[in-house]
Amino acid sequence: MITRLLGTYTGTGTWFEDSGRTCRYVISQTITRTPDGFRFAFHHTFENDDPEVDAVFDMVWSTGPLFLLKAGGTELGRGYVLDGFCHYTVELPGNLVEVSCLKTETGLKVWGSASRNKAGHAIAWTETLTG
Repeated sequence: MITRLLGTYTGTGTWFEDSGRTCRYVISQTITRTPDGFRFAFHHTFENDDPEVDAVFDMVWSTGPLFLLKAGGTELGRGYVLDGFCHYTVELPGNLVEVSCLKTETGLKVWGSASRNKAGHAIAWTETLTG
């Protein structure tokens, strides 16, 4: 199910904050197969000089297209993969993050949102990646 999404991607994204602020950023992302599922690893560099972000999420198959999302061995969320589309949610204290990834002819299109960022504002983002 994950085969269509595997690869190394680069591109740009833009986040939008409910305060009215917005910022562009550069992304490098890899999606690799693991013994129990697959891994999303990404790096973001922001144009506004916010600290760079590195993250690794391990997706462990549960049943059929469904998976558990883990970071550092801790279960943080759940998701699914269907027809080149991946969606997951991450539940953090006081914050819900949701991300959708769609395989395109040239790479990936990503959309997401979080109920709050480090400044306490709701945020949404979009990314266009090639690979």
